[in-house]
Amino acid sequence: MKKLGSCILIILILSKCSAQSISIKECNASYRNASKMIVMYSNSYNKDYLKFAINSLDTSQVCESTKAKSIKLKISIYFLLKDYKSGELFLNSLSEETFDRPYKKKMYRDIFKASQLQTLGDTVESRIIYSNLDKYMQTYLKNSITGEIDKDACYAWVLIKAKYKAESIIYEEIDSIKFSFPKDINFIDSLKQVLLIKDTF
Repeated sequence: MKKLGSCILIILILSKCSAQSISIKECNASYRNASKMIVMYSNSYNKDYLKFAINSLDTSQVCESTKAKSIKLKISIYFLLKDYKSGELFLNSLSEETFDRPYKKKMYRDIFKASQLQTLGDTVESRIIYSNLDKYMQTYLKNSITGEIDKDACYAWVLIKAKYKAESIIYEEIDSIKFSFPKDINFIDSLKQVLLIKDTF
């Protein structure tokens, strides 16, 4: 009887491992398929490929090994589709801990919200959201001074400014953070080049 119980236990363990392995394989395959759909979209600009990619990412997002990159790619796709409402709802479904930086959930969600308002012709509310997000990002940068500048946050901060401010003002505000990060002056100067690609999101 003990032998039978042991055999059943071993079978259950093996079955669980096998199921987990298949799940990871499915996630990897789904992510690869989504990436393939993005390439096909870039060659044809057929937005159906982007929708197919989102369906694949729904699967790859389940596994921890593919979760972060699946979420990042899905956010990019919603921007490409200009489906800002769905993007905002997707961000609302995620926790702040899902992201590698604490500011990212709020940043992406607010950009989706502001973009949706712009689409509806409400530029006043859109500018208010960008202005508040700009202040939020600047506070984040000041509070995260640890001797090493958060370059991703800096890029995002400048792109947010570009949504509602004149370039001359942005140049001055970029220069103003040099005092906080004296070791990164060259990088800070390079942020001005980001304005050349201000339509990134």
